[in-house]
Amino acid sequence: MKNTVAKTQIKELIESSSVALSPNEIKKIVKKVCSKVTVYRILDRLVDEEFIHKVMTPEGGVKYAATSKYCENYKPNHVHFSCKKCNRITCLKHIEATCKLHKAYEVEEVYCTIVGVCPRCKK
Repeated sequence: MKNTVAKTQIKELIESSSVALSPNEIKKIVKKVCSKVTVYRILDRLVDEEFIHKVMTPEGGVKYAATSKYCENYKPNHVHFSCKKCNRITCLKHIEATCKLHKAYEVEEVYCTIVGVCPRCKK
């Protein structure tokens, strides 16, 4: 996929965000640039390009975050924290989710989201 105006804006938006963003949150911000379908296509492409990664929400939804700036020393199986009060999802740097399975299984991805109250809301 070539770098369109929409793709460039979505990349910049995600890279500058300190929290993971949902497709709906992204669409609201870039509403005049592209359709919701185009937002999803761009997000899929950016995941394939490993510019962004998926973050599973406690409700079963998906948000997206940049792999480089958002998660310093990005590791594919890192842990996220979801705040019950503000609903923000942030990366817990340097914490990797691991699990040991029987050798017959081959693990490709691990999604780990811890739910609680963030330091910002705890004040």
